[in-house]
Amino acid sequence: MAEEGQTPSVAMLRAKAPYKVSVTEAISAIKSFNGAKLAPRPARKQPTKGELEERVKDLENAVAVLEKRLNALTTD
Repeated sequence: MAEEGQTPSVAMLRAKAPYKVSVTEAISAIKSFNGAKLAPRPARKQPTKGELEERVKDLENAVAVLEKRLNALTTD
């Protein structure tokens, strides 16, 4: 739930639990979740314009190869 950006609630926790959870257990779990220090997610490196252009060229080449193979299969 936290990875999806959702704040856990008692109802949500009880609904998603694979087993029956009492209200007091759900409250305790939420309190411990809120009290825990979550490790920050590592920042994703933004690709540069050159890297993106290179990736597009690679993908265009791959598509050309696949189209050539498809044409060879359909014309035979």
